[in-house]
Amino acid sequence: MKKAQSDRTVEGIMQDSSSSNSDGATSVLFPLFLCSIALNVLQHAWNSNQLAVLQQADNLQQQKIAQLQTDKDVCAGKLAGFIEGRR
Repeated sequence: MKKAQSDRTVEGIMQDSSSSNSDGATSVLFPLFLCSIALNVLQHAWNSNQLAVLQQADNLQQQKIAQLQTDKDVCAGKLAGFIEGRR
């Protein structure tokens, strides 16, 4: 009788112990999981913002290149006209 009661007590202690270990792991891992998701969301937002900034800079650079090309063509035309006028 005492042996059976002792075995049940040991089983109960082991179940309580594993249950509390499981609860402890969950209480630590779940907030870490949520933090991980939050960091991923922030990183995605940051990367999207950086992409927008880089695209805007690229657009400005393309506009400057187009303006310089136009200025070059205008100068070439004026130079050609000047040379023709000197002949």
